[in-house]
Amino acid sequence: MTPSASTYTSKETSFGFTLSLRQILFLGAGLGILIPTLVLAYFQITSQLDSEIDLRVRAPMNQYAQVLSRGLAAPIWNVDKKAAEQLVDSVLLNPDVVMISVSDEYNQTFVMHERLSPAGATLLRDERDIFHNDTKVGHLRLVLSTFRVTDDVMGNLVKMALALLAQVGISFALIWLLFDQRLLRPLQVLQLGAQRLAGGELNQSFQWNRQDEIGRLAQDLDIMRGNIGGLIADRDQKNVALLEELQAKQRVEAQILHLNASLEARVQERTRELSEAMIHLKVTQDELVRTEKMSALGALVAGIAHELNTPIGNSLMVASTMGSQTKQFSKDLAAGLTRSRLEEYVESSREGTEILTRSLQHAADLVSSFKQVAVDQTSLNRRKFELKQIIHDILSTMGLSLRKAKCHVEVDIDSDITMDSYPGPLGQVVSNLINNALLHAFEGRSDSRIFVTAKLVGKARVELVVSDNGCGIAPEHMGKIFDPFFTTKLGQGGSGLGLNIVYNLVTASLGGTIRVESVQGEGASFILLLPLTVL
Repeated sequence: MTPSASTYTSKETSFGFTLSLRQILFLGAGLGILIPTLVLAYFQITSQLDSEIDLRVRAPMNQYAQVLSRGLAAPIWNVDKKAAEQLVDSVLLNPDVVMISVSDEYNQTFVMHERLSPAGATLLRDERDIFHNDTKVGHLRLVLSTFRVTDDVMGNLVKMALALLAQVGISFALIWLLFDQRLLRPLQVLQLGAQRLAGGELNQSFQWNRQDEIGRLAQDLDIMRGNIGGLIADRDQKNVALLEELQAKQRVEAQILHLNASLEARVQERTRELSEAMIHLKVTQDELVRTEKMSALGALVAGIAHELNTPIGNSLMVASTMGSQTKQFSKDLAAGLTRSRLEEYVESSREGTEILTRSLQHAADLVSSFKQVAVDQTSLNRRKFELKQIIHDILSTMGLSLRKAKCHVEVDIDSDITMDSYPGPLGQVVSNLINNALLHAFEGRSDSRIFVTAKLVGKARVELVVSDNGCGIAPEHMGKIFDPFFTTKLGQGGSGLGLNIVYNLVTASLGGTIRVESVQGEGASFILLLPLTVL
């Protein structure tokens, strides 16, 4: 069953129109392949045209001018127009020659031949003085047209354009087929399953044979489906126990009615009110539990699906661009490769690989973070390390993100702080805190700064502080920032899992504590108290 296209649209409210994921991939692949191809073709044709003009027009023109300036000296000196005409006629055999004008030392026309130039043609001119025994005896003016060369190059351009269009069409078809089969259709199936799960349909499982990220996500959703089913079963058991308790109370009330006939009417009224209250309480309780779980699940899955659109779209665009550049490089290699072209191709490939790696890593991190709420994946690579060096290594890997956000990081850590702990979880904690600040703290601010400081507390612990000068945390959010799935930017870059993972890593893996201090409008500080040696 194939879902309708409207189910998978994402609203682009800032532009006033709606695009589906299929349309975004189609547009990105088309532009990513076609635009670089047109730009490269334009520069290649321009370079070829200039080269052909130099070779077929400008070089012969210089040669003609040199020969005529030397050969016409004697005929002008001897006033031999016939000899001059013969020299000029030999040059006029070239159809590109438009005009040859020879004047004597008094600027009187000695020989002149001129023919019509095609409309729109570019004319090249060369003028030289004519000397006889170091005495100026005349002046030569030579004009050539580039029409024939331009016409030949334009004909080649049409052939090249047809070949490029065929190449672009084949490349786009292959890329589109790959992404449609391996990405779009599985995402559509997952979204339908998530909608069934949000609607309370727990009978159909998410069993997939694929072992990639989407397959593992489907397996995690299936685990969640089982957990929700277990919670519903527990709830039903509690309801049965509550019903049995209510029945026991009713039996007691019946005995009281039998013993105290004088209070029969009042007891019946109270029993009726109690029964209605219990039924209403049970219905309300069931509805609240179901609404809360289904709302959280639906919002989380929708947010994760929306966040995956951006890195996947970027990956598609970069991959298609790199494919086009590689095919062009192959053609250049066959024609003769220059050092500058090789360096240009290597540099563009490096940049494209970095962008592609970052985008795919972002998508993988989202899926990994989604799993980490249920499964603790604490790193076991414990070793001794210098805290300052670890922090600098982390900041080096985040350099591009910090530069893109125009954020400056200031580090104040003593170089003699050595820890025997887990650098992997510690690095993830610091990077999550910095990414959290970049996402939430600096909206609408130009001077973005993050401060990372550390100092010893006694002989066995270190206090690590990650703070910023951003907008701070609202008081009503202070008690919920470490809760799973809580975020103020769900669907806008925030998954609601970053600070929850930080809390779990600090308290479980690193054996420390974490607290937050914030004044709204003046920034926030996350204060970690960690043991130098993990027990």
